[in-house]
Amino acid sequence: MTRMALVQLGPAARVYSGLASSMVSIDAIRFAVATFIGCLIWNGALISAGWMVLHF
Repeated sequence: MTRMALVQLGPAARVYSGLASSMVSIDAIRFAVATFIGCLIWNGALISAGWMVLHF
């Protein structure tokens, strides 16, 4: 699951992570959790950067 979460950090890699998960045996719950964690980290970084640009 950690590898799938790390893949979500790269914007271009997100497109291919679904394809990669269909080739290996990963269940839908683990993929969804890893995708959620990766998106949470990515969106958190972008939202934080936007907030810092606005306030500093």
